[in-house]
Amino acid sequence: MEAAKPTGPVEIIINGKRYEADPQWSVYEACRQAGVYVPTLCHHPRLKPAGRCKVCTVHVTEADSAMYKLACSTKVQPKMHIVTDSLVVKGKADLALKSVLAPLSKGPLAPRRLTAEMDRLLDWETTAWVDNSTPSLMRDMSLCVGCTRCVRACSDLQGMGILEPSVEELNQIVTTTNGETLKDTDCILCGQCSVFCPTGAIVEKDDVQAVISAMEAGMVVTLQTAPGTRVSIAECFGSPAGTIGTGKLVGAAKAAGFTYVFDTNFTADLTILEEGTEFLNRLEAGGPFPMFTSCCPAWINLVEKRYPEFLPNVSTCRSPQMMMAPIIKTYWAKKMGIDPDKIFVVSLMPCVAKKDETVRPQMRRNGKADQDIALTTREFARLLRKRGVIDWDKIPEAQYDDPLGQTSGAAALFGVTGGVMEAALRTAYEIKTGKALPKLEFQCCRGLDGIKEAAIQVGEATLNICIANGGKNIQKVMEWIQNRQKKFHFVEMMACPSGCIGGGGQPRSNDPMVLQKRMEAIYNLDGKMPLRKSHENPAITKIYAEFFEKPGSHKSHELLHTHYTDRSRRGTPGTPGSPGQLARRSSSSLLKKEKDFTTGGVLILFGSQSGTAAGAARQLKEQYERKIRHGGSGKVRCMAMNHYPFANLAKETTVIMVCSTYGEGAFPDNAAEFWERLKDASLADDFLKNVHYSVCGLGSSAYTYFNQAAKNLDRRFEELGATRMCPPAYADERPTEKYMGVFDPWSEGLIAHLGGGQDSINEPHAPLYQLTLALDSKRKQTRPCPPGYHFIHLDAMERLTKPTSYPRPVEFFDLSLRGSGMKYAAGAHLAILPRNPEKQVTEFLDYAGLEGERLVSIHVVNGEPSEIPPVLTVRELFEQYIDLNAPVTKKFLSQLAVFAQEPDEAEEIRRIIADPKSPEFQRFVAEYTFEDVLRRFKSALPPIENLISMVPVIKPRKYSIASSSALHPDSAHLVIVLWEGALPSGRKRVGLCTQYLFGLDPRERPKIAAQVHEGILVPPEDPMTPCMFIGLGTGIASVRAFLQEREAVQRAGGKLGKCHLWFGVRHRKHDNLFEENFQSYVASGVLTAVHMAFSHDDPKVFETVPMIMDKDPQAVWDVLSDPDACAYYCGPAMGIPKLCSDAMTRAMMTAGMMSEVEAQDYFKMMCNEERWRVECF
Repeated sequence: MEAAKPTGPVEIIINGKRYEADPQWSVYEACRQAGVYVPTLCHHPRLKPAGRCKVCTVHVTEADSAMYKLACSTKVQPKMHIVTDSLVVKGKADLALKSVLAPLSKGPLAPRRLTAEMDRLLDWETTAWVDNSTPSLMRDMSLCVGCTRCVRACSDLQGMGILEPSVEELNQIVTTTNGETLKDTDCILCGQCSVFCPTGAIVEKDDVQAVISAMEAGMVVTLQTAPGTRVSIAECFGSPAGTIGTGKLVGAAKAAGFTYVFDTNFTADLTILEEGTEFLNRLEAGGPFPMFTSCCPAWINLVEKRYPEFLPNVSTCRSPQMMMAPIIKTYWAKKMGIDPDKIFVVSLMPCVAKKDETVRPQMRRNGKADQDIALTTREFARLLRKRGVIDWDKIPEAQYDDPLGQTSGAAALFGVTGGVMEAALRTAYEIKTGKALPKLEFQCCRGLDGIKEAAIQVGEATLNICIANGGKNIQKVMEWIQNRQKKFHFVEMMACPSGCIGGGGQPRSNDPMVLQKRMEAIYNLDGKMPLRKSHENPAITKIYAEFFEKPGSHKSHELLHTHYTDRSRRGTPGTPGSPGQLARRSSSSLLKKEKDFTTGGVLILFGSQSGTAAGAARQLKEQYERKIRHGGSGKVRCMAMNHYPFANLAKETTVIMVCSTYGEGAFPDNAAEFWERLKDASLADDFLKNVHYSVCGLGSSAYTYFNQAAKNLDRRFEELGATRMCPPAYADERPTEKYMGVFDPWSEGLIAHLGGGQDSINEPHAPLYQLTLALDSKRKQTRPCPPGYHFIHLDAMERLTKPTSYPRPVEFFDLSLRGSGMKYAAGAHLAILPRNPEKQVTEFLDYAGLEGERLVSIHVVNGEPSEIPPVLTVRELFEQYIDLNAPVTKKFLSQLAVFAQEPDEAEEIRRIIADPKSPEFQRFVAEYTFEDVLRRFKSALPPIENLISMVPVIKPRKYSIASSSALHPDSAHLVIVLWEGALPSGRKRVGLCTQYLFGLDPRERPKIAAQVHEGILVPPEDPMTPCMFIGLGTGIASVRAFLQEREAVQRAGGKLGKCHLWFGVRHRKHDNLFEENFQSYVASGVLTAVHMAFSHDDPKVFETVPMIMDKDPQAVWDVLSDPDACAYYCGPAMGIPKLCSDAMTRAMMTAGMMSEVEAQDYFKMMCNEERWRVECF
């Protein structure tokens, strides 16, 4: 029955605000009446809607559906939520506008500002990709290349999960997880995203010109400088990390035009007196505990947004920045006889959240701001250059201005994690006990550990303290406190990793030790100060005597203390405004929910190290959503396990997991934290009693711990009371059809269980990509770098096997990293993205009737992150991205049948795939590639959009790096074997990446797309630790890297522990790789001994590494007898690591005189302590 149409005004929500609208209005008209601009080209209010330009795209939520619609042709409905200002909406609209204007992009018809309408549209277009919603950060996503550095910083470092690669057709740019502007998220403005962004797509708000304008206007411009900036500012001018630049900083500020320069350390000392007094008062009153520090504004944002119930626990002290500002405009201004209204207060801070703190309403007095501008370290360097202060070495040193320049070493510690706590303890101990500290340094507060805990004796009281740095660690501590797992009296919180020295406004650096060096500089500053306790600073004593009277006085509370408010997104109902057709109402409860963090419907979680499991999970999501449209119902969410808020898990009803296994049974990086929380023994046995679940693992049966992560998930969900919907599936990459042979039937059965409709076999699937001609489609374009990769060059190649006719040739590759910005550690992997052969692509493009040099623009339309650049030639698309040479899959064949114009071809395809277990199907998918099938079934060639959606993209191939950056900082070495596999027909097939690399000519210095990935094998920190390496074939690569690390230590005069190498190859004469290199290492002491196994030299004996380990167990025990010894294996899987570990336990029994149980326990201890590491290929 059709619902009754509304007769009166209906309530709608536009960008989170409520309005009333005529039910006959379109969304466009409703927005226009509300004063909300929606761009359009084809629509006119006196003409019927045409919906041709698609520029008026908005996001609409009504009832249970949410989708993008055209504002001009969509009628408003009661309770409709309309979003016009999200980056995704504006991005889609801008792409549509660019497409419409493309034909006019050149010549006399180029768009011009001839009308007010076009003028406003083009003005809108220039800011469509810009998020300027916060006082701290500015995001210009037109500069985003989708590298995901910011996403990883936000999630992996900070645990916030605010950013993610766009799941819309926005060319993989990064958006917020809910598509909103930053101000409408839980972003704490720590700025770590801006530290890691390589393109400037996310930067701090630039206030440099505002400062210069104040100088030029004749204001008395003062500067206060935070402790963390004096150990980093010199980096902006080429000095090494950790350079202390205090004097030059002050001198540079004076040269740039600042009238007075004060030291924020002065108010850091003041903070200790005020905060210490507050804490001692709480001790006497019995709480509330814990008391949290309040000097980090990003932490304050976090507690206001996610933990508002703990606001009473936060110290009421302002931060040192916000204490200094009112002191300047009251105490100091009166002393100097300067009108406060003529003083312009600027701060130099390592933090972008300080900008947000500056504009907080709580920080205003009598309607006026005390602090005018906060500059980051990076901004200050730009200001100096604009003011002509460029040559750092020639800047004369200067002193801070009195009386706000005398400080203690304790105040300098504010710049590093643990520093506030240490400074407070120095003062609290002496005030509480009346005794001098026997030692000023509190080692329990020092270092860069993410969380530090200690019990400190202060007189008769035992204080339990905690120090956390980095958003992720802070949230872990807050979870302890929420769950009453741990109790503390005093907790220091710093939102940035390592504290202010790693702040979001600090200089960008690729030095992996930069934070360590800055930290040591801070400790150096403290150690050299004549005063090292805040309460002994005579300038602090003086300001209390002259102005504040005492800590905690009325005057102190007026200027030095504040309060904070609940800003959590739980919201409160708004109050209706005045009646009227478009009465605007304030209602924070109407903010959109974060789409991926709500519960209900189907939740798909993935754990993926290389991207395969993530791709499978997203494929399942797309498959389920498509079948919903054919008869099912519900919503579906898909995300990495670590990105899911674990606290919501018990509220879910349907959870599907797709997970790979990493290394020796470990979880992928983006699932490890989820697993740690899931295996927590304190979870109740019925924790997941309302959850129905299913698990699919992706792995290789060549590994001992085949699909161990997925098996652990299945077992743990069952232990916690969840109900299994269908048996777990463990897909294997080794069979002919790889994972799909198991994943496809599992996913189809699962979707049938969930009630999804059947796929139509008469219509093609909607393409994932939309192709349009680029604006200048005939102009030659430089080869774009694949998203997330860097270009490196091939410098040299060398055949390692002898003779050159040896049937299993091994090649040595010397790759130049110069200019790529890439760094690597010993044990790392280099992921190479191969290319299809140029000749093959030329012939295929001719066959398909495609013009290779045509420049096209590609947009993703199905919610997947794009692995393809937004603009490239058709030839580049097929050479670098479309995997024509991969084995064909059943899914591809089933889709291809729909396109077949010849009935016989369609029938043959369907016959082949009718029984995936039949010998015919197995032979077919083993023999044929995607290109083979497209050529065989000529009438089935799909349109290009469907073709590139159906054929998978080329995946990278990971290789262990065979060099150490300690010896080769600008290059990476690879060792690769050329192996040919046999097809059912007898034809030979070589892996795409191997074929690609072996076909390169170093004389041409070809560009190669590559990424560095963290490896499994990590050398011990102490080079004296005894080690044993087991390398098989090209598995010697990681071993060579480790030995070069040892060589570098030896060259630097360091000492080395024992190191044995067991190396297995086929022939002594043919593939004894790096033989002379290893002999020289034994002679120099880098290696203790080399033990060789040659499997094919003696036709009577297949000699293996475990065999030669058994022959000389004493050599094995010579290493393993040390309780810290490490053992490493790198080579093929196929059960060989287990054979090697068995040989190790036998050596423990024979040479070490252990019992079998003792040997097994000893080996198990090595595994638990990660001293036995395995990397297989």
